[in-house]
Amino acid sequence: MDIWNIFQALEGDTLYTLDPTRSRPFTIERVNDRGVSLRTVGGSHVYISRERILDCWSMLIREQEVSLNIDMHVSLGLGRAASYVAAIFARAPGIIIHTKPIVLKYR
Repeated sequence: MDIWNIFQALEGDTLYTLDPTRSRPFTIERVNDRGVSLRTVGGSHVYISRERILDCWSMLIREQEVSLNIDMHVSLGLGRAASYVAAIFARAPGIIIHTKPIVLKYR
């Protein structure tokens, strides 16, 4: 599966982060060959490089499971962008989401 096609198909859409107690909307403003530009509900711009997104996707495919806080936020260095990437990954076929703690599983 080409995860980048999923990102491109969601351009212009508003999604919500996965935390059920603090879910926040964000809009995918632009997807290009270099990365993704998002706008948060508070008006902040967030840019996530394609390389970081694909690194995270590779880990999910390889490990079959990634945690938002440990793997995405810390190990892969996505920081606050991890919540946005996880919400987009959740749209991919074969992804199962657990919310306490937030973990994505690939089947």
